[in-house]
Amino acid sequence: MFERVKTMENNEYREYAPSASETAENGAETRDEAAFSAAALGVPPQKTGRVFSAGETAAAWIALIAGYALMRVFPASGHPLGAAAVAASMYILTAVFVLTRGKKLSARDILFPVAAVILSAGYITTSVPILKTLISLWCAVSYVYWTYCALAGSDESFPGELAFFDFIKAAFIMPFSSFGCIWKALFAKKSGRRGGRTFAWILLGLAVAVVPTAAIIALLSYDEAFTEILRKVTDWPFGNLFSHFLSVLFGVPAAMYIFGLLISSADGKHGNILRADTCRKTIRGVRFAPAPLGAAALTPALLVYAVFFVSQIDNYCMAFSGQKPDGLIYSEYAREGFFELCAVAAINAVLLLIAGVFMKRNSEKAPLLRIYASLYSVFTLVLIATAVSKMVLYIGEFGLTRLRVLTCCFMLLLAVCFAAVLLKQFVRKLNLVGVIVCASALCLAAVSLTDVDELIAEYNVNAYLSGNLEEVDVDHFYDLGDGAVPSAVKLADSENAESEIRSRAEAYLDDMAEHYASDDAGIFSWSIPRTKAEAALERTGRLERDGGK
Repeated sequence: MFERVKTMENNEYREYAPSASETAENGAETRDEAAFSAAALGVPPQKTGRVFSAGETAAAWIALIAGYALMRVFPASGHPLGAAAVAASMYILTAVFVLTRGKKLSARDILFPVAAVILSAGYITTSVPILKTLISLWCAVSYVYWTYCALAGSDESFPGELAFFDFIKAAFIMPFSSFGCIWKALFAKKSGRRGGRTFAWILLGLAVAVVPTAAIIALLSYDEAFTEILRKVTDWPFGNLFSHFLSVLFGVPAAMYIFGLLISSADGKHGNILRADTCRKTIRGVRFAPAPLGAAALTPALLVYAVFFVSQIDNYCMAFSGQKPDGLIYSEYAREGFFELCAVAAINAVLLLIAGVFMKRNSEKAPLLRIYASLYSVFTLVLIATAVSKMVLYIGEFGLTRLRVLTCCFMLLLAVCFAAVLLKQFVRKLNLVGVIVCASALCLAAVSLTDVDELIAEYNVNAYLSGNLEEVDVDHFYDLGDGAVPSAVKLADSENAESEIRSRAEAYLDDMAEHYASDDAGIFSWSIPRTKAEAALERTGRLERDGGK
């Protein structure tokens, strides 16, 4: 479009075409003027819906598939390979989404997905159900926190004092701010808002129909012909179809949550909620307890611990030297150390947390709080060292169990945490939260990437065959699962084992072979411990495969 403009030279009019930038600026000014005029006349401005890009539409479909896949691999202990694939895929695809938004990944934004992908490999390397649950918990929490920080940004380059507030915002505010946006994004190109809303109503209607339909089927089941038809239907894939229906029913809200988190974080919604300055002000505001109150509350426990340690000094010295007090059996001696550790560590952790949150600081150094934190940390570290020495003595006498190994790992993690608390009192710049997060991830990786059950069974069998253990608990193999099968084969084939123990090991192997033969596990149930167990049983001839189970 050409415009007539009067030039300064000779007062002549000339025609010229405005540039694209000038046109955009003029259009923006026109819209602003129109909005101002509408506001002046009391006319409410028109709401324009969010326009979703092709990448965001693709992310919506991926989120829908991810929600369904999450339900299909739940629980992770029954679908290790599927859980590992879903977890790794979600992190990788989300990282791609972050990069397409033009975001630069910091060291934290790279470390979290890499750690999660490595930890997700623990699904297929361990046979311990509790470890798979902890991996799932870690992956879920870190995914929510990392997605929010990578897209919306955080004032901290690594989890610190604001990590709790960031997670609360990421988990409970951001996803629900755009909870229904997935439907607009899914059908943005085709049928727009109406199509997404219609599909959502259809899903809701199907969900509502579940209860009355089930009641009607139950009431009409009095008829034998109707019951026979239902029986023929349920003999075929009806159970699987219903399982898929439940996966869709619960997977859709999960997909809405995931996509809501992505879009809200990408759009930077609720920037005024839980801001960094507000959170820091809140942290300072809750520190109302004066120093004399904190000292009075923390001192009695320290005195009790001091008296207790003095009274037990002989027993603790024996623990470090590998001896036990007279009149105590090994199991009682180890249990005493374990319960002491749990009780004292829990009390100390709670007291230190309360003091750190509520105790008033006259300065950043806060010498009184530093003194008490140091004393509590030292006392707890002494008890942890004593309890670990007791457990080592107990293991040398009775062998390993899953509980003993996991207990020792938990003790070591506690020791690292309290050592970090002690170091924090002298190195003020130390990121205590970051150290605890990294230590927890490393500890979880150490026990999950190495098959603990296989190590336990192998240690016990080798210690028994070498004469270091008087007997081996074959019944404990049932608790260890797949990881114990190769060692049980070695025990059953050894001539150094007693005949009774060999027969019990053979019975265990027969039971496991029968279990594998009757278990029609799919590809997503594959794991390394199970593969090793089946291979060991095949070598003994207890398990045969002719193209299938």
